[in-house]
Amino acid sequence: MLSCIKRHEERKTSVPDFTNQELILKAAIEFGSLYTYEIRHGTLGRTLYVDASNKPEAAVIRRKISGNWNGLYVIVRYTQAQKLAQQEVVRELSAKEKQKALGKKK
Repeated sequence: MLSCIKRHEERKTSVPDFTNQELILKAAIEFGSLYTYEIRHGTLGRTLYVDASNKPEAAVIRRKISGNWNGLYVIVRYTQAQKLAQQEVVRELSAKEKQKALGKKK
């Protein structure tokens, strides 16, 4: 039991104690500023959440970042909400264009 505690303490001291802001800045420099980074405490300890805008971008960042980075567990998330919002705007514009076209024919 004591050897397990000793190993845990050694591991704890071997990882530099950066602040969350420093780690987020380091991640943005290392992996790109296209993504949003957030550090929170998760079930596996301190966790770096990386938010990508879509699934292909998430796949790219997953190849760049390992599951454990600078002592943080890493989770890459993506959302398609932005893409869906863009589709809705396109639908609205096309409906407006149809109204304009119908108005010109009259």
